[in-house]
Amino acid sequence: MYNQTSGPTYISLAPDDKKPKGETEPKKAGKRGNKTVNILIGVGVFVVVLLLLEFFSWLFVCNTDMQLRGLYVAEGGSWHLKSGWSKCVKGSEFSANVHINAEGRREMPELPLIDQFSSSQVKQLAATGEDRGTIRRPGVGQTILALGDSFAFGSWANAEDTWLNQIQRVTGAKVVNCAFPQAGTGTMLNLYKKLDPSQRKADIVLVTFYTGNDFYENMLGDGSFTISDGLLVLTPKAEARWNKYNCLLQQNTASIPKSNEISWYRPLLRRSHFWQWMAAPSGKEKILTPNVSEAWYLQGYTKEMKEGVDKTLKQLDELQKLCAEHGSTLVIAVVPSKTEVYDKDWEKWLESHNFNEELFDRHKPRSIILDWAESKGVYAVDLLPSLVNRQRLYFEKDEHFNAWGHFQVGEVVSQFLDRNGIFDLNMSDTTVDSANSNSNQNTESMPEDDVEIIINSKTDKGVAL
Repeated sequence: MYNQTSGPTYISLAPDDKKPKGETEPKKAGKRGNKTVNILIGVGVFVVVLLLLEFFSWLFVCNTDMQLRGLYVAEGGSWHLKSGWSKCVKGSEFSANVHINAEGRREMPELPLIDQFSSSQVKQLAATGEDRGTIRRPGVGQTILALGDSFAFGSWANAEDTWLNQIQRVTGAKVVNCAFPQAGTGTMLNLYKKLDPSQRKADIVLVTFYTGNDFYENMLGDGSFTISDGLLVLTPKAEARWNKYNCLLQQNTASIPKSNEISWYRPLLRRSHFWQWMAAPSGKEKILTPNVSEAWYLQGYTKEMKEGVDKTLKQLDELQKLCAEHGSTLVIAVVPSKTEVYDKDWEKWLESHNFNEELFDRHKPRSIILDWAESKGVYAVDLLPSLVNRQRLYFEKDEHFNAWGHFQVGEVVSQFLDRNGIFDLNMSDTTVDSANSNSNQNTESMPEDDVEIIINSKTDKGVAL
């Protein structure tokens, strides 16, 4: 409608200050409630996703270390294996039943002594009318005290298939397995000192030295480890120092926390399969930490690494002295890392890290122990020659022996004890004749031909694969 005097009249579309009756302003509390619901839904979805990831990690990713929860018990400033602990430890390449007896050791089964000849040889001897009579096993009545880490413990094989049990079966000697995973030379020495006097008087003290991490564990020392959730783990200070320690550098730049107490959330993370899978090394790290086997192949060691080697040799000196005082013969079985045994594994590792091979000497850590043994007159069996150039004797993904590896090492060490007069063990005509001609050396490697004869003669018996 137009007004001729005042011009056109415009209708304002702006809302009035006053709302029609019955209409009210939306409540702000309702908006806050919607936000809370959305947050809860988001958190719920996040938790569900985590649970699914955890479930599928548990289903498809085997973490051996997590399965050992509860194996260790802290007591009096040290630790030991929990009596009665029993579990089937599984991996992608193995399934092994592990049982700890009442004395806190892995039980060695009582098995009947096996024949020293294959079924085909027995038939041949019977056909020729040759009567060999009873096969002598001079180890009967003697005791072998085994000290070492996971290789001596028997990871990951059933107790009856371990190389220590193979020695027991072949020689007739009783083997007492006092080894446990992650035991360095210092730990073995302390354990030996704490043993009952009757156990320390074993005829043979057989020490397994794994060149892959024994120097590392000795460098850290027992004070760098603690028990958390039944697992043997690094203390926070040791973890911060050594997990970032670069062996390629001559100094350590790691930031060490002030507190050495384990944070409340760390045991929870150790229980998470997904977290352990995510935190696992990718194998392509550009630093070389001392817990990696190949770090000890370096031509030049850092100051801390040299100190770790010196500490190891001093501990072996003390162990040798104690064995002599108790009338025991000290024997060291030197176990090489699989990257020393297999050229393809070594080349693959070098390629993945993009390292120059000239930086390394693969035989250095093994040579250190063998040289020490020779200088001290200690029996040392070098296992490398008996492991190369034959079927795979280590797991592909795990660092330990497979079933054939346990069998092979058991045969080799038994033969070594024989040829050095430690046991008068009659393996076979061929191996005994060869052994007698080489019985003057304390430190030696096993000739490949002799070992091949043993393997061939045992093919019919074999081991359960």
